[in-house]
Amino acid sequence: MCIIVDANSSHELVNRSEDGLPVLRWLLNPKRRSGRIVGGQLVKELVKAGFADTLAVLSRAGRLHRAPDRIVDERAEALRESGSCVSNDQHVVALALETGCDIVFTKDKALHQDLKSHAPTGHRIAIYQRATYARLLRECRCP
Repeated sequence: MCIIVDANSSHELVNRSEDGLPVLRWLLNPKRRSGRIVGGQLVKELVKAGFADTLAVLSRAGRLHRAPDRIVDERAEALRESGSCVSNDQHVVALALETGCDIVFTKDKALHQDLKSHAPTGHRIAIYQRATYARLLRECRCP
């Protein structure tokens, strides 16, 4: 399983908060193929949020899956133009939809609503919010 970490929750990993530690341990565990997906505007937001070093570590460890920026950005723009999102995180919704990622680490309630309302039939997107949700973290099956 892969995870998308919204920029508003990246500080949870950088600061090794109680809620972020299970995700960080899961991502950095050498015995797992867990991965993290980034692409499009989210990369810029994460770098701006001070997450660049962690992205570099994940990339070197082969745990950073990069979605094509152009495809993600085009899907995000289509969502923006449709006005169907409550949040301002169309790029995160687009990334989840384009990659089939089934877990997003975010505490943004509007984004929760968008992820649930835009998920295609049969594709459940779980929302990781705090350490008690660690059971959602499973083995990555990304190509």
